[in-house]
Amino acid sequence: MESARRARSEDREAIAALVEAACRDVEGVRGGALLVASQERLGRRIGVAEANEEATAHVAAAGGDGSDGRCVVVGTVDDVTVGVGAAEVDVMGSARVATIGLLYVDPAARGVGVGELMLAELQAWSAAQGCTGVDVPVLPGDRATKSFLEGNGYVARLLTLHRGICHP
Repeated sequence: MESARRARSEDREAIAALVEAACRDVEGVRGGALLVASQERLGRRIGVAEANEEATAHVAAAGGDGSDGRCVVVGTVDDVTVGVGAAEVDVMGSARVATIGLLYVDPAARGVGVGELMLAELQAWSAAQGCTGVDVPVLPGDRATKSFLEGNGYVARLLTLHRGICHP
């Protein structure tokens, strides 16, 4: 049975492994190196970068009531954690917009609805935080993720173009 729920402190190790797998999956993709850097920053923010009590407590808090503007969810199949999602609230002028900085399902567990359940959980949390919308960054060329999100009602609202700077 597939489900999604807020993360708890006992999920920390599974979350850390899933964040690491997500980073490995995109390292070689165009734009992936910068995304990995942002995921590592996200990992520190949600408390999975270091195995310590403070980090464990932070995952539990982020999975809790979301009062700190962050939410971590896990997706499960038969009570085995196979996915992780994380969002945080950004204030843009007078609007509150949630950004889902991480939504990852183990490849062996894809196609059974875990991603949709985690996405729905994060969207519900975002609405409860008073957000007017939800953003999800997607790497260029990642057609599978773009199709998944479009199938769930998302549309592109901004493209970010990047140019590296060569130093002499």
